[in-house]
Amino acid sequence: PNLTALSFAQAWDLYKAAITKEDRSERTIDDYQNKFDRHFVDWHDRALASIAREDATAKHAEITQRAHKLRARQKYA
Repeated sequence: PNLTALSFAQAWDLYKAAITKEDRSERTIDDYQNKFDRHFVDWHDRALASIAREDATAKHAEITQRAHKLRARQKYA
């Protein structure tokens, strides 16, 4: 693939193929796939080269905030 135009989804597919070859457990790969599908839908078609450190930091904060809200609802439900 053209690495300068590689999308986030294409990069995931390549990484998934590599860790499958390395014999990572199916459970681990399924967990990674779940996180990719749940947390990064808005990045699937995004060019990998366009993702800056600030974008990753903001995405991490967003995921963390959602997780905290979910835990709080479960705790007080």
